[in-house]
This record gives sequence, C-alpha cells and structure tokens, in this order.
Amino acid sequence: MVSYGSYDIVNRVSPGTLCRAVFNCVKGQNDTYVSRYLCDSEIIDKGKNLAFFNYGRNALYLLFQQKFAGKEIIFPGFICPTVILAAIKAGVKPNLMDVNLEDFNLDINSIPEEELARADALFVNHTFGVPANMDEILKRTRQHPIYLIEDVAQALFARYKNKYVGRFGDAVLISMYKQVPNINGAILISDLNIEKLGHSIISCNELARLFWLTSGPQQYGLNLIRQRRYPSLESAEFQRLPRLRRPSSLSLSLFATMLPALRESVERKRVILGHYQKRASVSKYVIPQRIDVANEPSGFNFSVRLRPEIAHIRDGLLTALRRQGIFMDRLWHDAPVSLPFFRDYFKHDCRNAQLLAKSVINMPVKEGYQESDVNALFDTLEGAIERLIS
Repeated sequence: MVSYGSYDIVNRVSPGTLCRAVFNCVKGQNDTYVSRYLCDSEIIDKGKNLAFFNYGRNALYLLFQQKFAGKEIIFPGFICPTVILAAIKAGVKPNLMDVNLEDFNLDINSIPEEELARADALFVNHTFGVPANMDEILKRTRQHPIYLIEDVAQALFARYKNKYVGRFGDAVLISMYKQVPNINGAILISDLNIEKLGHSIISCNELARLFWLTSGPQQYGLNLIRQRRYPSLESAEFQRLPRLRRPSSLSLSLFATMLPALRESVERKRVILGHYQKRASVSKYVIPQRIDVANEPSGFNFSVRLRPEIAHIRDGLLTALRRQGIFMDRLWHDAPVSLPFFRDYFKHDCRNAQLLAKSVINMPVKEGYQESDVNALFDTLEGAIERLIS
C-alpha cells in the first residue's frame, strides 16, 4: 500500500525525468517530436495545423478572436472560469448551458433548438477526463452549421467508443501541464494558420512552480504549507491581457519526454478507476462521476460529489484531510456559475452546474495505487465526513 505522503492530487517530476528533459531541451526539435507522436498515435489527423502556446487560455483567446469575435458560443456552465474569460476578452458572446449530474459534462439535450441553431460554435470539454456523450452531441449538431471546439486538456488518450477524444472537433485544445507535471504549455489544433510565436522565458513564478512539482525533500515543508491553503482564480486574471507566446523550451521538452509514459499511465489508471467505482458505488455520502461502459477515461482524477444534504461541509472536509497528509481537490469550485462577474452571461439557471461547483471532490489517481489504497482513502474520507456531521 502507498504511504499517505503519496495520496496527493498533484503529480511530481522525478529528478531523472527532469535531467532527461534538460538534455532533450539542448538537443531541440521537441515540437516536431510531439507533433509526430500525436499523429502516429492517431490522436490527431495528419495535415492538421498545430500551434504551441504558453497557456491554453491564450490559445483559446486567439481562436476566439480570429474566428468568433462578436459571435455566440455555447459553453457548459461547469467549466474552468479562465475559458470563459478568454472568450469575453476576445469579444465572444458566451451562452452558458447546464451540465448533467451523471458524468458532469455538457447536457446537450438541455439546449433549446433555437439557441443551438443560432450559435456559431459549441465548446465541449471532457470533464475530469471522462468523455462527453459525443453521439448525442453530433446528433444534435448535425443539422446546424456549428463549429465544434473540443477541449481535451484533462482527457488526452481518453477514448469514446474506441476513438480518441480530440478526433471529433473542428478545433482541439491539448494541455501540456494538466495530466503531466509541467510548467506551462498548450497545443491548439485547428484550421488557423498561426505564425510561429516566440518562446516564453521562464518567470520566477514558473521556476517556483517547477520547484514545487519536483520531487525531493522540500515536499515535506511544502505540504505543511498546503495543509491550510487552496489555489484559486486570481482577481488580476479578470483584467490581465493575454501574452501570446510559445511554451518555454523546458516546458516543451518536459512534455515531449513524458508523453510516451503518459499514454501507458492512462491505460494503467483505468484499473484504479475501477476500484474507485466499486467503492464509491456503495458509499452513503458521495455520488461518483459516472463512467459509461463505452468510455475509456484518462484517469485525470476520480471525482465524486457530496450528497446535497452534506455539500456544505466540502471545504472543511478537504481541510481536515489535508491535515492528515491527504491532498484532494475541488476543481471548478470557482466555475462561472459561482462568480458574480459572470452573472450577465447566464440566460439559464444552470442548477446542476451550481450544485457541482459546491460539492465536487477530486480524488487522486496514481498508477502505483492498489485496491487497498483506494479503500484506505475512502475509509479516511468517510471517517472525516462522519466526524464533521456528527
């Protein structure tokens, strides 16, 4: 069984991986390697235009600005807020729709036909690595000239009915730091001809992030700090203009170095997701994110939502677990539905998205976990819940 110190939502860079990445960084040609690997792996079709960016939000900003300024895009209401910020800054008219409480993805059948017909694009993200129902999405959009934007930031190497996600969209966003530990980086696959951008220079903040991600003795001290702190959307992000750059050379090299291992890791993590599903299905406190039998998720994490009657204890629960050295997360607690800044962009109440923002817990998935680790995590989670509600 893995020690408690390894029950962490964050992945770490080993010293050996970092050394290989530095060596490959000096050699160069990492962007060519990444492009070829994605094509050979049938993640993307050959002949597609690839552009490398420092951050996914900046890649989306450029896509939105060049193709959809002044136009309407349908987004799920339960989504990273920086996606909607990028759209607003690019002059897009976001139309936020509700999600379903089963797989946490966009509820395509909740979109009125007239609004689907009016929209210029539909944004689909595969929430927490679980593929959206692409059959229903394609069925609903088939009658409309709508542009499909597919976000696989958390779902690289996930499959929907034996087809890799990312093969359905007119434009696709891939993250270089969501599923592997990295400083920054994103890939936009689209029909845009984007001139090659200049490389980013690693900032002090990014060096600090690399230090945080690198496994070593410093983790003991960093974990003590993290026991009482959560990352959140910076208020400055609402005003900050995008700086369109390529990822740093080291970020690109780190991603290229870890990409083959990621594919193998995703396959192994699906076994762990099975252990999680088995245990979560009998829990009286949580409802797991559904993984359809036709889907093969990426294992980005294992997500559950607290039952509505105890959702109010979510943040206290995560703090209690952190004090025991177990680091879970609450991704998209700051989804647009929960921030007043976005209120004017909602035509619908998005009740399910609001509930998820208040109740989701993301549990760690590491390829070295055994069923005993999953049971230990759930025992600790449910014990902490019982203490908080007693």
